[in-house]
Amino acid sequence: MELKKYKSSDMTDVKSIAVIMFGLLGDVFIRTPVLKALKEIYPKAIITAIVDPIGEKVLKNNTYCDNIIVVNRNKKNRIAYYASKLNAILDVRKRKLDLIVDLYGGGSSYFLVLVSGAKYKLGHFNSSKKNIYNIDVSDIKRINYLTTYYKDLMFNTLAKNNRKSMG
Repeated sequence: MELKKYKSSDMTDVKSIAVIMFGLLGDVFIRTPVLKALKEIYPKAIITAIVDPIGEKVLKNNTYCDNIIVVNRNKKNRIAYYASKLNAILDVRKRKLDLIVDLYGGGSSYFLVLVSGAKYKLGHFNSSKKNIYNIDVSDIKRINYLTTYYKDLMFNTLAKNNRKSMG
């Protein structure tokens, strides 16, 4: 069965968004501007971040994040690991997502995207995952535009703060 593909211009009916932001503290921190960008594009949308436990500490007071789903991906306690994944899947499905954005691109995130029920699924295309994501990001210069935007934003902010401290 072929997955219906969309362009970013098709996404006018987005009210509920999830952003997968698994990773360590720095990984989550560097991805937080995506939440702001999504809120600017879809100001009335409810945005949910899906993170590892450390990510909750980064995002708990973020004004662009309405909800946080914490997934314990530590496999030391297999029962807790599978229970956490199942709870996350049920929570994601319950939210009736319009858009899910995968900023992680690993096995845990692929599966969440696959079972999310979201109409729009945005992530890094590659040949083995082409039937998971259905947003054609080529019309927005690929998803790397986000990385460039955030790098520039951070650089400009740091440079501005550095000038203030030197002046």
